[in-house]
Amino acid sequence: MIPLTRAVPRQRSILSVGPRSLDLQPEPGLASLQEAELGASPQLPNKQSTQLLTQLLTTGLAALLLALISFYRQWISPLLGPRCRFIPSCSAYGLEAISRHGPWRGSWLTLRRLLRCHPFSACGCDPVPD
Repeated sequence: MIPLTRAVPRQRSILSVGPRSLDLQPEPGLASLQEAELGASPQLPNKQSTQLLTQLLTTGLAALLLALISFYRQWISPLLGPRCRFIPSCSAYGLEAISRHGPWRGSWLTLRRLLRCHPFSACGCDPVPD
């Protein structure tokens, strides 16, 4: 006959359960004392406000980069003359890349294009990738 053994319940770790389910109260530390003195703790930014801030910074950076390229095209490029080896020109490529892909990837694509635009590279049509 098989001996019957008593099933031992599995013990749960405090790390897997957490202090709330074990009804543990935090010890008053410096942070909780300061909260009691001040009345409320400072609010951390939530996910929505962080996304809004990121979107505003990205839009502002894109507008700044587009304005810089437009300034170059209007004031500096006429003094230098046509020098780009590719179609579209590097400044038109930069405007399209930043408009289509945003300031981060568009700047990276524009920088790569500017580094390829030298007398020893092949010339021709080089559109902005999708």
